[in-house]
Amino acid sequence: MLYDFKVGDKVRWVSHARGRWKEKVGEIIEVVPPNHGVVLSKYRGKYILSRFGKSNPRLHTSYVVAVPSKSGKPKLYWPRANQLEPIET
Repeated sequence: MLYDFKVGDKVRWVSHARGRWKEKVGEIIEVVPPNHGVVLSKYRGKYILSRFGKSNPRLHTSYVVAVPSKSGKPKLYWPRANQLEPIET
């Protein structure tokens, strides 16, 4: 199910890497319109970008999510919009 998120919304999704499934929980920090990429330079220094996927435009509205990390700086992710679920607070 697709949701219409806005900046500040808390979300969760499940990712798979290295043979393991892991739930990620974070906050929407940018709403990316269809056919637009993400300008990573505006996030350098404030966020960890090492796990951030390529910034090729997507055909639908998508979301940049900041996930807290142990290092202090949040990690940025650009998950598929259909994987995101809202967290009720």
